[in-house]
Amino acid sequence: MALEEEDDFLLDLLTYVCPVSGKKRTAGNFDVPCSHVVEMAKAQVESNPHASPALKEFARIRPEDAETACHEVLTKYGFSVPIPVETLNIGPGQLKACPFVRPSAWATYLLNKGILPRQLVGVADRAQMEETLREHWKRYQVLFPNHPIFRLALEGTVQLQRCVPILSHSDEGRSTKHLPLFVMSFHGALGRGTQLYVQKQKHLAPLHRRQFGLNFLGQSWGTQFLCFAILREMVDDNPDALKTLIQHFARDFQQLAEEGIVGDDGPLILACCEGCDIPQERGTYFMNTAISFMYRSGYWIRASCGHKLAMWLLYFLQSYGTCAKICLREGKCRFSLIPKTHSLHHVIWELQAQAEKNVWIENPLAFSVQMQEDYIGRPSRLSRRVSARQMIRHVVDRSLACSMLALEDTKTDMRGLV
Repeated sequence: MALEEEDDFLLDLLTYVCPVSGKKRTAGNFDVPCSHVVEMAKAQVESNPHASPALKEFARIRPEDAETACHEVLTKYGFSVPIPVETLNIGPGQLKACPFVRPSAWATYLLNKGILPRQLVGVADRAQMEETLREHWKRYQVLFPNHPIFRLALEGTVQLQRCVPILSHSDEGRSTKHLPLFVMSFHGALGRGTQLYVQKQKHLAPLHRRQFGLNFLGQSWGTQFLCFAILREMVDDNPDALKTLIQHFARDFQQLAEEGIVGDDGPLILACCEGCDIPQERGTYFMNTAISFMYRSGYWIRASCGHKLAMWLLYFLQSYGTCAKICLREGKCRFSLIPKTHSLHHVIWELQAQAEKNVWIENPLAFSVQMQEDYIGRPSRLSRRVSARQMIRHVVDRSLACSMLALEDTKTDMRGLV
């Protein structure tokens, strides 16, 4: 049953379980225990004899079974992503049945729903996706000719226009009692762009001049895809648990890269790709200029612009070094927030190296983690609203419901699409 066929009250009810912004769902609502949602549903059914079947099933749930039973009802009526959640025996306690969602399960679902081009490549349909990917890999091969995907293409195993570039991300968020929650997800390397990219209509440029968007637009519930979440203390007590989960994650991606998934139009591959007033003012100016340029651009930028970007970042490093010397000489304690100058120098070097090889080079912002950090906080927040006894399972269940609502919202979001 489609979401729009259900009554508005049920949609409002779901915002308490799954805080997702959207037309009918606002981020102002607070996610609460499912037992509270069941009580609200019961009150609504008692006052409304014409309540929907889904709402009536919610009302019949026993409060003590609320978390598990609510997810079953959500899945039954199309309010949760209907993909298989495997259980892996990787340790004692909750780890005896640790939930794990294969990347291939996500990819298959997105492909069958016809939304894979939108959510993993940032284009409207399969035809646009194939022409985008053909051009993307053409540029990528000049920079990284030894990537395994090109060997597979040469052998005839894969078709590059059907190989979707993917990035994985893992980090820790804050769970209940400030315990760290380790979250593993993946996302498309390409997307719809940034607001500045779309405002300047760069997504409408001819294909050979198009930069292709960064994956910055849209709710992170709909652009980042959860594979597992596990408390850090569980990993500390069982060191092999996280290793086993990552091995399953890696093996599934390897199979995706070698065999792909099959849709109506043939196979599709997912490939993994990684005090000082004057000098301070100059450094700030150069860094702001560089950041603004990267946000205006897409995944690919021209080599000529890449040289300028490298120089802006280099000027920032020089200005920062000057400031540091002045503070040291004058015995002043400054820069409590220290930029990662060594890493930034690697970015500059990579920009210059790529610009010597190709007319197109990668935007460093493509490998930033703003969207991923936003996403990490979402399942972490959910973990603070569920029972600790089955936390990691309930986090996955609620996350699938949140993803479904976000994916439904993307149907009306046309930003960055041609």
